[in-house]
Amino acid sequence: MAIRFRGLFFIISLLFTIPTNGQAIVQPTLSPQAEISLITCAPGSALFEAFGHSAIRVNDPVSGFDMAYNYGVFDFDQPNFYLNFAKGYLLYKLGTAEFDRFLYQYMYFDRTVEEQILDLTHDQKNAVFKFLQLNSLPENREYYYDYFFDNCATRPRDVFIEILGDSLRFDYGYADTLDYTIRGLIDRYIEDKDQFAWGDLGIDLGLGANIDRLATPFEYMYQPEFLYLAFEGATLAQADGSISPLVNQTKTLYQGAPQSDQISTTFTPSFVFWTLLVLLAIASAFELWKQKYQLLAFDFLFFAFLGLYGLLLVFLWFFTNHTAATHNWNMLWGWPTHVIAAFLVLIRKPPKLLKFYFILTALLTSFLLFFWAWLPQDLHDSLIPFLILIVMRSLVVIKLKLMPNKATPVQA
Repeated sequence: MAIRFRGLFFIISLLFTIPTNGQAIVQPTLSPQAEISLITCAPGSALFEAFGHSAIRVNDPVSGFDMAYNYGVFDFDQPNFYLNFAKGYLLYKLGTAEFDRFLYQYMYFDRTVEEQILDLTHDQKNAVFKFLQLNSLPENREYYYDYFFDNCATRPRDVFIEILGDSLRFDYGYADTLDYTIRGLIDRYIEDKDQFAWGDLGIDLGLGANIDRLATPFEYMYQPEFLYLAFEGATLAQADGSISPLVNQTKTLYQGAPQSDQISTTFTPSFVFWTLLVLLAIASAFELWKQKYQLLAFDFLFFAFLGLYGLLLVFLWFFTNHTAATHNWNMLWGWPTHVIAAFLVLIRKPPKLLKFYFILTALLTSFLLFFWAWLPQDLHDSLIPFLILIVMRSLVVIKLKLMPNKATPVQA
């Protein structure tokens, strides 16, 4: 209940970051005392908060203009929201909000907020401001969100690249000792935390080998933490040929309490799948001892589920814009044809070809388990007992259902 409340509050607060009249607040130009800042918000305790957040602040104390420009806003009421989400065409938008309101959201959830005030000339500040104002207009503010390459952190980065051009140089020293893949950058936030265990599994089930390549230092900046580090060491080439730091001052606007390591729970994918394997191993042993096929209903549901998952992978791979979902090696065990096999198991006298189908299933799944550590995709370790279960139930189906001379199968 607490997580649902947090999520509802956060979504409602984001909706209020868009001015009620649908227009960006008009401010012709900034005074010389104005400041442009990169805002970095620490991760939260819910999955959608786990990676932190970035925004741009424009603060002009002379006029009293103080706004946050936030590329992380989306609208549930957009046409075909769920279909667009599934197909990878979800529209995000640049939202604007009074900075005090924006800051309050993160103070409410006790998340640290850091501000990096940038050392820009008056002309550069106004150029950034004009860019943000134009992009916050209704006809310009929407964009197609991408998990890794076009999100709430990469957009602020690209604003400054666009305005400052070649004069801006990032310091990639933060990545010198790191060798993360794109998936590894996700895992560093959620892999070892029980409260994110099912979300971590879902990510690994849905995203393919494209994110298992080493990330470039530039690509690290899709996460707010590394965007902060890149800005902290970045420099600007001045008109006189001198080099100056991009960040003039770093301030902590709000210091949240240290997060506890994790919310401990035993109801993780590993626990569930290993428990299921043990229970099914006992039941399968009893079937083989009695030489009587008794788990027909389970096998139907089990292989039908595997097939439906395979169909989802085909959809994500070939019929959506989710480039990160392509080349998914989970397809080696999640076959769409398992749906057909599940229904054929129900037949009193299944076709002889079904026996070879389940032999192939057992062999290829065993192959996958044997070469687990050498696959080009980092599959979720909790799937190991699940795959063992696929092999075990395939062999039981062969023995007790598809070799009728060896056993007395139940009536289908």
